[in-house]
This record gives sequence, structure tokens and C-alpha cells, in this order.
Amino acid sequence: MEEHHVIFRSTNLQKHADDTGKEDVVALEPSEQTIIYRRFRTFLGNYVAHCHNLAHEDHNMMFGWSIVKNV
Repeated sequence: MEEHHVIFRSTNLQKHADDTGKEDVVALEPSEQTIIYRRFRTFLGNYVAHCHNLAHEDHNMMFGWSIVKNV
């Protein structure tokens, strides 16, 4: 998986310290939303994301998406 770029944060006009790192993790404040850009190149298939906070993880705070070939 490729690194991402944070495009927008709903609660903070300044970039978070982690926004410029080459990671696949986004640090969020309570009730914060982000818009990210991520390029997948040739990594087709199904992916899943989840919260690393164990209390959230236990409540199925996960989502998935599929990357398909551009036609």
C-alpha cells in the first residue's frame, strides 16, 4: 500500500504533525474527519481499514473498498 496525503481536516486548519510522514496511518482528534489522497498503482483487490484504538476496534469500526482496473 502506498503512503497517503491528508487533503483536509474538519476541525483543525493547521496540519497535524503526522500529516507529512510516509505512513499509512492518520491521527484523528475526537469527532474529526479527514479527506485523504492515496494512489494504489497496480495494487488491485480488496482492502480494509480499521481504527487502532482497541475500544473502537472491538465495536467493528472498520470499512473496506475495492481497487479495480481502470477501463
